[in-house]
Amino acid sequence: MTIINDPQANQQREDLYLALRRAEGRVLSDAALLQLPYPANSEAHVAEWRLRAKNFSRLLRYLSAGVAKKPSVLDLGCGNGWMSHQLYQNGFNVTAVDLNLWELQQAERVFGNHPSLQWMYADIFSEHFPARGFDWIILGASCQYFPDLEQLTGRLRALLGEAGEIHLFDSMFYPRAELTEAKRRSADYYKKLGFPEMEHHYFHHSKEQLQQLGYRNKEPHWFLKPKTLEWWYFKNPASAT
Repeated sequence: MTIINDPQANQQREDLYLALRRAEGRVLSDAALLQLPYPANSEAHVAEWRLRAKNFSRLLRYLSAGVAKKPSVLDLGCGNGWMSHQLYQNGFNVTAVDLNLWELQQAERVFGNHPSLQWMYADIFSEHFPARGFDWIILGASCQYFPDLEQLTGRLRALLGEAGEIHLFDSMFYPRAELTEAKRRSADYYKKLGFPEMEHHYFHHSKEQLQQLGYRNKEPHWFLKPKTLEWWYFKNPASAT
């Protein structure tokens, strides 16, 4: 694993996040992680994982038609690394980045290190983050942990290759008029679980802003409930059609 930033600087937030994940039943054993995205029926959230597996299959088909023989992928907010590993197994050159050292260590332990699968503890806004021209930058269920979508997009554009794309999926986006109510629901949820401070680390983004920044909606109804989790993508203007 490559460590770019000081883990101690983020320890308090990491501890909070992990405690929440445990309360939600989302911290998995090594054996359970190795099965993702096809967990045993006895695992928590198995119905959600069945849908996520279908979602990932769609994404994989799209990425597999990419521009490079061995496309380079930045999996940003990779968490326990299941998607990074799946991409690696399907022939991609993957840089898996997160600011959760515990999950990265588990990912490295379970999936190993390979020349085409590298784990990195890093803040992408750090001046020490290595500049690379990625073919794909993917944020799977992680966009909501970045407070400023415009700042994030600007940084990611700087890391894209000439024909690169950004993909945001398995996150919720809202009409601007519904943001206040969405924030209230999240605050209530975290308070009910006993982690009220988590609302300060979870951010809500509008569909209007995505459109203003140049994102397009590719799959509006990935999950069974309409207008819930969506797939948005951004093409580098140098290659957009």
